[in-house]
Amino acid sequence: ENGLVFAADRPFGGGWQQPERISGPAGGAAYAQIEIDSSGNAIAVWERTYDYLTQIEATARPAGGTWQAPRVVATLGHDPYAFPGLAVDPQGSAIAYWRDWVNSSYRVHAATRNPAGTWSSPVDLSGPKAEQPALDFDSEGNAVMVWNRRVSTDNQFIQAIARPAGGAWGNPVTLS
Repeated sequence: ENGLVFAADRPFGGGWQQPERISGPAGGAAYAQIEIDSSGNAIAVWERTYDYLTQIEATARPAGGTWQAPRVVATLGHDPYAFPGLAVDPQGSAIAYWRDWVNSSYRVHAATRNPAGTWSSPVDLSGPKAEQPALDFDSEGNAVMVWNRRVSTDNQFIQAIARPAGGAWGNPVTLS
């Protein structure tokens, strides 16, 4: 259906289950991402644009359970191209990240979800002129995010930021 997010499960050794809608009843959802931790718990994020507003929304499904009601992780302006991403560590923590149009420039934002299911407030990690974020965890739950900083067509470089497991984000560093 138009602008809705569906998921279908396939138990180990079994067949695919019927798809079920995991986004809310209103349309406008796009760019869905899903990750599963080492225990089989699933988390999904997407952006939803409606009434001149874009939101990052998320839901989760415990292993063997049912999908929870979606919730708003962040409210953005009306840029319908946040392109959210998601990474989950082996312990069940997750980081949702996206780009947001702020003061005539893209910035990279992120929110963290602990294994109990609580999302943090979004944080601006990059400053202005940041695009194309990517993030991953190591086996201990330490996270690293990189992005492209485009100052001009001829002047761009890669930046990175790290977050120790359960800790706070550090400061961005320039890699190239």
